[in-house]
Amino acid sequence: MWRIASRFAGPGRRAFLPALLLAGFLAFMPGTSRAGSLYDLDQRYGTIDFSVGLLGMMDTGGSFATFHGRLDIDPAQPERTQIDVTIDCTSVTMKWEKGVAMLRSADYFDVDHYHEARFRSLSIRSIAADRFEIRGELSLRGVTHPLTLVAVMTDRKVEAGQQVYGLSVSGNLRRGDFGMVADRPLVGDTVKLAIRVRLTLPATGTANAG
Repeated sequence: MWRIASRFAGPGRRAFLPALLLAGFLAFMPGTSRAGSLYDLDQRYGTIDFSVGLLGMMDTGGSFATFHGRLDIDPAQPERTQIDVTIDCTSVTMKWEKGVAMLRSADYFDVDHYHEARFRSLSIRSIAADRFEIRGELSLRGVTHPLTLVAVMTDRKVEAGQQVYGLSVSGNLRRGDFGMVADRPLVGDTVKLAIRVRLTLPATGTANAG
């Protein structure tokens, strides 16, 4: 559950809402070290999926079962909101069992040496109505490269007196940038990321991700 101070209700809340919606795509939970601004990721309400071209004819993909992170909100300057997410690469899942073993191997995630991937935001800005750009850095296999994500509000409705938002975040990366060059050209170089969540904003000024 998000607990946002009631001072964000009303006119001030409107200025804060874009950053809150943007952050909501990962469904963060309240932290304890900086009351009212630091939140911990709750993966129960978020998904991180990926897909890549196969044989130039179709896409195949999977997801990560375990991830965690933090969101640091600056209510006075929402654009300075910071996102820091770590993904457990050993938790990769696919419907194709041999594909899981392949992704964990030294040719891909090399989980024996690099257990985690990490994304840290550098800047966040509104680029259109209900659309936000997140620029950051992804560290994977000991290599760090820029990564830009786009967050879109896909749904907005009222349920039991609460405002409910559907959010989708997407982005592309090149696996070759991180040293994953095996199986070309059978497996494509561009990896598509898809992150989804539902965010609930009660009228009382508190916010729940779920």
